[in-house]
Amino acid sequence: MNFTMNDVFTEVVTHIPGVLASSDACTAIRAVNARLPAALFSSAGFECHLGVKESRADWHLWIESNGNGRDVLAGNIPLADLDPSLFDSPSWQRIRFFSKQWADPSSPLHENVRHVVLEFDQDRMNERAPIPGVFLAINKGSGQDIRAWLADALALLQETPLRRAVRDRLRYCCDALPRGAGVDYAASMLARTCDGVRIVILLDGGDLEDYLKAVGYPGSIDEIMEATAEFGAFARLRYLIDISDAVLPQIGIECFPRKEDGEIKTACERLLEHLAKRSLCLPEKRDALLLWPGYARTVLPSDLWPSYIFRRISHVKVVCRNRAPREAKGYLSFQRKFAPEIIRDLRAVGMADETVAPSR
Repeated sequence: MNFTMNDVFTEVVTHIPGVLASSDACTAIRAVNARLPAALFSSAGFECHLGVKESRADWHLWIESNGNGRDVLAGNIPLADLDPSLFDSPSWQRIRFFSKQWADPSSPLHENVRHVVLEFDQDRMNERAPIPGVFLAINKGSGQDIRAWLADALALLQETPLRRAVRDRLRYCCDALPRGAGVDYAASMLARTCDGVRIVILLDGGDLEDYLKAVGYPGSIDEIMEATAEFGAFARLRYLIDISDAVLPQIGIECFPRKEDGEIKTACERLLEHLAKRSLCLPEKRDALLLWPGYARTVLPSDLWPSYIFRRISHVKVVCRNRAPREAKGYLSFQRKFAPEIIRDLRAVGMADETVAPSR
């Protein structure tokens, strides 16, 4: 493995404010990246806690189905493989087995999973084989067919069989979704001790109350509806549901600033200002987040041609824990694009009228 993810990380690390990710956090991210080939990369980013002074950061990698990433994760490109020591871990052996199924055109995973996200918690990045959570992005056309393969797909990632009670509750949560709603992601949280899975759902806020009642949500539905009304004024919302034998009382509400309200930066400012007023985001972290967006021209060591690295605020997640204090997390991402895609991406970050410059 000649080039690692650290060759990519070097291009953005100077833009990461220390108040969001400490030097210890960046060192931990480098420890993980040293084990991963640069050929995995299409997009990456980190998650930071907004309401506390601690500057910890979790690390995320997006593995796309339409590039080299899927084949790298499956072990189909020997010259760009993962560090062999990772496979001392049964969890990484399962990730490799899953990825081989994903890369197989005869498998339902091949057409139904559009990409995979590996999520590394900072506390585990320095382990000999740091274990990530694995999020499967579901293709929009999967529809009700998700019942036929999703539980089996998540079971491929588990060291122990997915229990019948978890399978049944997962299926019920999918079946209970109203018309027009869907599962955007499903996850196996390999690095955590919870015995269950997570789904990330897209549905209209007006359908949420009935859905939570239908699936037996045990927490305060009023609290979730209040949060939906509050943050829906600033952003499009997505909901994270944790499932074991029953639905668990913690729900995450992901807030994506509304681009239709004007420039995306302005929409982010409004959302972050609201979070600061609600004491969910420290003012210094609000200001640091807004410094992140931009772009830079580079030639990565693994590439022959120049590309641009675009930095974006992805979204904010507000975690509701049944009347306990809420917690907010910010998600920053970056993505490499080559020349034909540059104009589209400049529009996405609100720079469509600017000339692409050598650096920013």
